Amino acid sequence: MSTLEHYTELKEKVGSLTADLNKSRGRLEELTNQLTKKFKCSTLKQAKALLSKLQQRNEENQEEFKERLAEFEEKYGNQFE
Repeated sequence: MSTLEHYTELKEKVGSLTADLNKSRGRLEELTNQLTKKFKCSTLKQAKALLSKLQQRNEENQEEFKERLAEFEEKYGNQFE
Protein backbone atom coordinates (compact mmCIF):
# COMPACT_ATOMS: atom_id res chain seq x y z
CA MET A 1 0.00 0.00 0.00
CA SER A 2 1.40 3.35 -0.98
CA THR A 3 1.65 6.29 1.34
CA LEU A 4 -1.03 8.10 -0.64
CA GLU A 5 -3.42 5.15 -0.34
CA HIS A 6 -2.72 4.88 3.37
CA TYR A 7 -3.32 8.62 3.79
CA THR A 8 -6.61 8.40 1.86
CA GLU A 9 -7.77 5.46 3.97
CA LEU A 10 -6.92 7.27 7.21
CA LYS A 11 -8.62 10.43 5.97
CA GLU A 12 -11.83 8.46 5.29
CA LYS A 13 -11.70 6.87 8.74
CA VAL A 14 -11.21 10.24 10.40
CA GLY A 15 -14.12 11.65 8.42
CA SER A 16 -16.35 8.77 9.46
CA LEU A 17 -15.33 9.06 13.11
CA THR A 18 -15.89 12.82 13.04
CA ALA A 19 -19.39 12.29 11.63
CA ASP A 20 -20.14 9.72 14.36
CA LEU A 21 -18.86 12.11 17.02
CA ASN A 22 -21.02 14.95 15.73
CA LYS A 23 -24.06 12.67 15.61
CA SER A 24 -23.42 11.57 19.21
CA ARG A 25 -23.00 15.15 20.39
CA GLY A 26 -26.27 16.12 18.73
CA ARG A 27 -28.09 13.22 20.37
CA LEU A 28 -26.60 14.10 23.76
CA GLU A 29 -27.76 17.69 23.37
CA GLU A 30 -31.23 16.49 22.37
CA LEU A 31 -31.46 14.22 25.42
CA THR A 32 -30.19 16.97 27.72
CA ASN A 33 -32.86 19.34 26.38
CA GLN A 34 -35.48 16.65 26.90
CA LEU A 35 -34.37 16.16 30.53
CA THR A 36 -34.58 19.89 31.10
CA LYS A 37 -38.01 20.32 29.53
CA LYS A 38 -39.73 17.23 30.92
CA PHE A 39 -38.11 16.82 34.30
CA LYS A 40 -36.45 20.16 35.08
CA CYS A 41 -33.04 18.47 35.32
CA SER A 42 -30.07 20.23 33.81
CA THR A 43 -27.44 17.65 34.77
CA LEU A 44 -27.13 13.89 34.76
CA LYS A 45 -26.58 14.02 38.53
CA GLN A 46 -29.95 15.72 39.03
CA ALA A 47 -31.63 13.20 36.72
CA LYS A 48 -30.16 10.26 38.65
CA ALA A 49 -31.33 11.76 41.95
CA LEU A 50 -34.84 12.28 40.55
CA LEU A 51 -34.89 8.73 39.16
CA SER A 52 -33.91 7.35 42.55
CA LYS A 53 -36.66 9.36 44.23
CA LEU A 54 -39.27 8.22 41.70
CA GLN A 55 -38.21 4.59 42.02
CA GLN A 56 -38.54 4.81 45.81
CA ARG A 57 -41.99 6.38 45.47
CA ASN A 58 -42.99 3.66 43.02
CA GLU A 59 -41.92 0.93 45.42
CA GLU A 60 -43.89 2.57 48.23
CA ASN A 61 -46.98 2.84 46.02
CA GLN A 62 -46.70 -0.80 44.98
CA GLU A 63 -46.46 -1.87 48.61
CA GLU A 64 -49.47 0.24 49.56
CA PHE A 65 -51.43 -1.22 46.63
CA LYS A 66 -50.62 -4.76 47.74
CA GLU A 67 -51.77 -3.98 51.27
CA ARG A 68 -55.02 -2.42 50.12
CA LEU A 69 -55.68 -5.25 47.68
CA ALA A 70 -55.20 -7.77 50.46
CA GLU A 71 -57.65 -5.81 52.65
CA PHE A 72 -60.16 -5.67 49.81
CA GLU A 73 -59.86 -9.38 49.08
CA GLU A 74 -60.23 -10.19 52.76
CA LYS A 75 -63.34 -8.05 53.05
CA TYR A 76 -65.02 -8.76 49.70
CA GLY A 77 -63.21 -11.76 48.24
CA ASN A 78 -65.96 -14.26 48.94
CA GLN A 79 -68.46 -12.19 46.93
CA PHE A 80 -66.53 -12.81 43.70
CA GLU A 81 -66.23 -16.59 43.94
